[in-house]
Amino acid sequence: SLCALSAAACDNAALETRLETVVARAKAVASGETRVPRVRFGKTEVDVSVLTCGGMRLQQTWGQNVTSMAQVDPVCQKNLVDIIRHARKLGINHFETARGYGCSELQFGAAFRELFASGEVRREDVVIQTKLNPTNTAAEFRAQLEDCFERLGLTYIDFFSLHGLNQEHQYDLVFRNGKKRKPDRRGPGIYGGRKNKTFRIQHARPAGRHP
Repeated sequence: SLCALSAAACDNAALETRLETVVARAKAVASGETRVPRVRFGKTEVDVSVLTCGGMRLQQTWGQNVTSMAQVDPVCQKNLVDIIRHARKLGINHFETARGYGCSELQFGAAFRELFASGEVRREDVVIQTKLNPTNTAAEFRAQLEDCFERLGLTYIDFFSLHGLNQEHQYDLVFRNGKKRKPDRRGPGIYGGRKNKTFRIQHARPAGRHP
């Protein structure tokens, strides 16, 4: 329904009807009347909920100064655990965090270890994902990845993502081993071929379009 909203934007009545449908479905999920459906994640054989429980707003702070659970307010941590419990009741099995989300990894890891230890949640029933920004050297990247595992306190993570390829130099680090691309006559953007496929990251948003 959300994907079709822009197509119906010129028809206010149709737009209002679609919005009402989206709201009704969201309320049904929130009330427990229905469960969040699952789909295969990309080319993997892992089924994940179409909605994820993201860890960008659940943590106590965005800063990097919180390095142990002793520094986390118990009320904040209880709230996070309760959110995970509620997400599970709704059928959500995908939980994601990132090194750049302050102490999110630290708190998420502690919450899941608590739920695993109590038997309330089984490790194999949840899909946990974290993310890292590209770095200038492999050694720096490895150190940050090990730090992710240290914060999470888990023996493994299910998915890992490169976080925010928003700038040209980040693209170069990931796909060109740090080498800058050659200028392209087709206009602004980054072009590159891989396995006979061409992809582009546009610098500027086309006029008249929305994100």
